[in-house]
Amino acid sequence: MTTTKKEVDGLTAEQTLIGAYHTLWYKFKGKMVHFAKPIRAAISGDGSDLVGHLIYEAAIVLMIDGKKWALAFGRASHSCRMGPPNYEIAAVAVDNNEKSESEVSREIEETLKRNIGLNRSLVCATFVGNLGGFNDKNRLGKAVNDRLRNEMSEFVAKEPEVSDQISLETMEQIVESPGLYKREFTHRLAQVLEEVLRTV
Repeated sequence: MTTTKKEVDGLTAEQTLIGAYHTLWYKFKGKMVHFAKPIRAAISGDGSDLVGHLIYEAAIVLMIDGKKWALAFGRASHSCRMGPPNYEIAAVAVDNNEKSESEVSREIEETLKRNIGLNRSLVCATFVGNLGGFNDKNRLGKAVNDRLRNEMSEFVAKEPEVSDQISLETMEQIVESPGLYKREFTHRLAQVLEEVLRTV
């Protein structure tokens, strides 16, 4: 008699980030700004192309406690699935002065291009399921880590399943099944991101 694994209800790290991103968008009635062409920012702190880039196609502009922020969801260009982040929400402080939409878009684009080494990252995630701030020198990511550190384990629905086998394409262990987070973590993550944007 064969047994089947019980399917675990949960969200991937990517789905969790997207859910938190949309929660803030709807709550603060953010305005979507589309870039003329995708923005690329090197993941490596030295600007190396070897690790890959995060690519942004648009951003949402929000007003939180009188501060204007642009949040951009980035996806990595690299094939690495366990080390550098595959997904990210970057935060850009936007000048409160009255500007045209094109001027605001250019300001966001120029800042995102300088997001080298994740220095504008609010939160990142890997394909395998790791989630948090990946650059301790970045005050935004560090603030998110500090708030989530003691409660992350409560929201894990399923640990990732990683094979002992190595992929010849990526030279990394093969991810058989990514980790999953409980659905309510989306709301908690959005709360934490909002707290950080209010206080930094």
